[in-house]
This record gives sequence, structure tokens and C-alpha cells, in this order.
Amino acid sequence: MEQQLNELSIFALRELARRTGVNSPTSKKKQQLIDDIIAINNGVKKPHIPKTKQGRPPKTFGYDVSNIFTDKNKIAPTFSKDCALTQTNEEFEQVAHFEIEGVVEIVSNNIGFLWVNKLQDYDCYFIPSSVVEKFSLKSGDKVNAKVSLNNGETAVETIITINGVSATKSKPTRNYFDIEHCLEKDEFTFSASEFNNLKISKGENTYLYGKDNNTNTNYVINLLNSCNVENKIYINVSIVEKNKHVLKNINNAELYVSKITDNLETSRRIVTLAIERAIRLIEQDKHVLIVVDDALSVASVDNQELTILKHLMSITKNGKNGSISILAVMDKDKQINQIEKLADNKIKM
Repeated sequence: MEQQLNELSIFALRELARRTGVNSPTSKKKQQLIDDIIAINNGVKKPHIPKTKQGRPPKTFGYDVSNIFTDKNKIAPTFSKDCALTQTNEEFEQVAHFEIEGVVEIVSNNIGFLWVNKLQDYDCYFIPSSVVEKFSLKSGDKVNAKVSLNNGETAVETIITINGVSATKSKPTRNYFDIEHCLEKDEFTFSASEFNNLKISKGENTYLYGKDNNTNTNYVINLLNSCNVENKIYINVSIVEKNKHVLKNINNAELYVSKITDNLETSRRIVTLAIERAIRLIEQDKHVLIVVDDALSVASVDNQELTILKHLMSITKNGKNGSISILAVMDKDKQINQIEKLADNKIKM
């Protein structure tokens, strides 16, 4: 739990601390917040119960507060009539509301986080358990949410759409584990002539190997852009800062990318999120193609031999109405037999 809490920004951590019952979270440093949250969660410490404020009722009036907020929160909301400056007898409270799209991650105690990808620089917004339960959120759900920014703290206030459907009309989807395999093979098609002879069947693991990682990445991006399947996921946990620009060349694909300098826990969470996203898509009768760039790096994030990669490649399925297919790409000179054994199909690039 401590490792997960360390992954949070100080703003998300303060919000979680406030909801857990930590007293005066804004006055404490990160490690103090983590220690208090764990202590309350384990029953070692009692949650703080704030006293009722005395005095006259709060007075609320419209006010342009766009100059109050700074870039320190990495948030640039569009200010509108939803913004207000709430005045009480004790303090001035800055409040703003804005909408944002992201992918849900559910963690312990039924709380969650909304991951917003800005070319592998992620923002995470805290989702209270009350919101998770109200909308029956699952890891991998793509949602539009209303987020509140309150005195520098951010949290998801409500959900507007879930996987493209109004949250008020959204119904539980079928369960991935109840989807039966279909024996009929259906191959992907590519618009680029250079991939006309590439035979990749839906619901299969395909292992591609070629030259160095940079050459492979350019090949993969061209392959992704030319594949006619509607839902594509790109995973890379070894991107370096100087190569970030290559991500802008990927069209119409969801990116799940971590920098090579990120810790292994962050990379593991990102790969796990991509897995859950693919499962949610097949539950909606979608065909999904996952491309794993530099499979060795993905295998290394778990510290347990190939566990995360085995988990990823085990989710391939060719259902009657939807499918999950995986392309694992790796440098030929660094190939290992165990990864090759996970693939149904091996293609030299």
C-alpha cells in the first residue's frame, strides 16, 4: 500500500488523506500523509472528525478566478460560470469544475484514479469510493468525468459517460470470462501495400522480431497506422525523452507508455491498465489489436520472470462478436525462447 501511495502526486495524496480522516493534510509533508493514511486504514489511529463551523452561513458569489490558479497543479481548466469564490468567516475557498476524459484504475478499498495521458506524461485524478460504487466503475473503463479543483486539490466529482454511453443509461456489459472462443479465423487487413503479405489472425499472439528497437518502433507505427481495425492499443515502457516525438506519429490508437526512467511499479500499473482496457473493449463486442513495442522491457517490469507479459498474452481471444489480438515486437539479437513460446505466430520483420 505504501508503494502505491508513493506513486500519487501530493495533491491526490492530500485529497485521499482528507477523505480518510487525516487532520490538516495540507500542513503535512508527503511521508507524514502516507504514514497517517496507513495508520488510519489499519485501525492504529482514529480518523479526525472536524468540528462544525460556527458563525454566519457561507456567502457565495460569481467571480473570475482564472488569475488565481497557477501551473503548479499541471491543470489548465477552462473557467466559466461554474467557477466561484466561496467566502466563509474563516477562509476563502477556491472552487472550479471542468470536464476531462481518461481511463479508470480501481485500487484497494474500492477507490480509484482517472489516468489522463498527455503523450506519456500522465495526470492522475482521485476517484472517491462513493463515485466508484455509484457508477459501478471497473478498471479499464474510459470515462468523461467532471473534476473539481478545490483549494489546489483535485478529485472526480461525477461521471458523465462510461465507454461512450451516458452514465445514467450505462448497463453492465457481458463478462470477458463468459465470452467463448470462436474457431473461425479472420485476418486483419492493412491499407499499406508493404503489409499486404502480413498474415495476422484475430485472437492470436504474434511475435515479430527484427533489427534494433528504433527500427522496430518505426515499423510498428507504420503497421499500426495502416491496420484497418478500429480499436488499437500501443504499449511501450522503454520510451526515452528524446524519442517522445515518435508518439505523435501514431494515429487513432490508445497509448499506454512509460518512460525508461519511471520506476517499475508505474510501468506495471500502466501495462495492467492497458490489459483491463482491452478486456472492457471486447466486452463491448469490439475487435482490439494490441502492439507491445520492446517486449523485453515489458517483461522486465514485473521482476518475476515474464509474469506481466504472460498475463498480457493470455488475454487473447477470438469471440463471435469481438476479439483481442497481440503483436509482441522484440529485437532479434535479444530474443529469448520463453517469449517466443508465448506466440502462436512468428514473423520476421
